[in-house]
Amino acid sequence: MSFLRRLFVTGLSCVLVITVPNTPARLLAQQPAPVSAERLEKARKHMEEGQSLYAQKRYLEAAQAFQLAYTAQPFAAFLFNEAVCYEKAGELDRALSTFKRYLIAEPNPPDSDNLKKRIQNLEAQIQARHTPHPIPTSPPDESKPPEAMHSLLIFESNPPGAPAQIWQKVDPTAPAFSPDGGNQGWKMVSSGPTPLVATLVPGRYHVSVERWKAYNRSDDEVDVATGRIVQYRTNLSQGEFMGFLRVTTEQVEGARIFLDDPPPHQNKPWGVTPHGELIPRGKHRIWIEAPGYEPYTEEFTIETGQQKTLQATLERVGYGYLVIDGNASAIKISIDGEQVGIYHPDDGPVKSKVSKGTHKLRAEAEGKKPYEGEVEVPAGQSREIHVVLSNRPGRGVAWGAAVFSAATLGAGIYLGLQSNSILSEMRSDRKAGHLAPDDERIWQGKIYAISANAGFTASFLLAGVAAYGFLRDPTPPSFVGVGDPYEFADAPPAAKKHLRPVSSLRLTPLLSHQERALLLQGAF
Repeated sequence: MSFLRRLFVTGLSCVLVITVPNTPARLLAQQPAPVSAERLEKARKHMEEGQSLYAQKRYLEAAQAFQLAYTAQPFAAFLFNEAVCYEKAGELDRALSTFKRYLIAEPNPPDSDNLKKRIQNLEAQIQARHTPHPIPTSPPDESKPPEAMHSLLIFESNPPGAPAQIWQKVDPTAPAFSPDGGNQGWKMVSSGPTPLVATLVPGRYHVSVERWKAYNRSDDEVDVATGRIVQYRTNLSQGEFMGFLRVTTEQVEGARIFLDDPPPHQNKPWGVTPHGELIPRGKHRIWIEAPGYEPYTEEFTIETGQQKTLQATLERVGYGYLVIDGNASAIKISIDGEQVGIYHPDDGPVKSKVSKGTHKLRAEAEGKKPYEGEVEVPAGQSREIHVVLSNRPGRGVAWGAAVFSAATLGAGIYLGLQSNSILSEMRSDRKAGHLAPDDERIWQGKIYAISANAGFTASFLLAGVAAYGFLRDPTPPSFVGVGDPYEFADAPPAAKKHLRPVSSLRLTPLLSHQERALLLQGAF
């Protein structure tokens, strides 16, 4: 019976090892070698880089990345990937030699028959280059389903050296594995002392450690996905004084667990979720903490030999953070009518802690149109707000038109009065019989009257232009861009941030001393 087990699944780029479809999967142990977390992480990074380059059809660069992965951690699957890249790049000689290196590192691979045919095909292609009459090569069978990609299993135990076995479920309808034997539909595909490194195809596996020295038997099942490195570790139990505790959280992985260490914690975390380990029997208390969530605590009792799983449900805190920047200097930021800061580009964004829910946001700066609107604050998360303030429209043209309107109105009134004065004098002279037909005052009065009407008309038109300039706003409104929520401990997801401006479209006359036109502008 197993009392302590931990399962770490480290997702790597797809391993390009290929198996023949419909062939029973075989899993064979590689030579035990030290597997350090640092070297495994280096191999993972090179694998990811190689897979990315392979997807971009940069095969030679991908081959170099897989070569570096093999240098970091000599797993045979990396050699297979390197050989595939050479083959794709047309480097047939290098592909052939690397496939042969793979066979030396993995003498009995799961895809042995298929690999031999592949090597024969490469040899034939290479020979055909130097033969007047090319030797026909066998084309791939297009009727077969896509070949499965291989994965790696690193089976460790504490203490090491325990006799381990790996069984594959070859019949999907087979019953659960039984340590007592009689397991129809299961096939033992690898065995040996831990650490046991094995190449395998995707599927369900049963991993076990026999009763060994003073340690109890350990059994567990592992689902292996395509193209992964699965690191499984079991801590073997000894005696009758310990129990196994496993702690998981539904909402978040990586929450810190403190065991029998109340706040303020004096020791390092017992682990991070999901986590399991042997602990002494008796009463215990755990505290689980994660950024953006309320601390969780629970008291429990564990018995000798008991396997206990605690699944904690964490609740979000009742507040979030707004991280606000903008396109101007000295932007005053107010939330619900209270100023929370002033944004300056050199000082970085204004970060404000706000209760969850909808709040009113106002941003204003000198010479800019203010923004007012509502923003949703997520519980236990941060949200970026980018303020885009529009310039206030200039009123110079409107004021100029108003001044000219007043001037032309005054001139019209003056000329109109002069015209009326001349008309009165002429009427008096006509009654007295002294008005001559060619009196020059007749033309003078007409000129004054026409000029007065022109002045009134120009004043009216200019007054309309001035009123339009004062009342009509030719610039778009200010708006904000709202980013997607992200966790307190994470960096802002800049790639996912999207702007949602207020849409507007307007047709505006443009009047200046140089040009007159209609300006169509908008914001979307």
